[in-house]
Amino acid sequence: MKASDIQPWLFRVEAFEGESLSHFLGRFRRANEMTPSGLAKAAGLGGAIARWEKFRLNPPPSRQQLEALALVVVVEADRLVQMLPLTGWVERSTIGDVTQVLGDSNPPITGWVERSQSTRIMTQRSPG
Repeated sequence: MKASDIQPWLFRVEAFEGESLSHFLGRFRRANEMTPSGLAKAAGLGGAIARWEKFRLNPPPSRQQLEALALVVVVEADRLVQMLPLTGWVERSTIGDVTQVLGDSNPPITGWVERSQSTRIMTQRSPG
């Protein structure tokens, strides 16, 4: 048996409920003593992992990228999609709870506005 025939193995990391993709990737990397570039190389994603861990999601991850990552981290691609933050335009003239989200989001999303007027915010899925 040659050393090149030995397949590397990775510790499995369970995704927490409500956990962000950034946090999950960091936990996965630490459990497996990997760098962002090491994980990206294993998934064939180039520099995307480092960007995603810093919430630099422009452009957002494609379905193909998430499926490639899912093969390495052994978490379903649909679960990885749920870890992504939702964005939306809100219309409110005062600071406070988001009351109206423009655009289509299903399920409805809620969040907190820290600036007034129409503000681009990061929101979270509402429970239930």
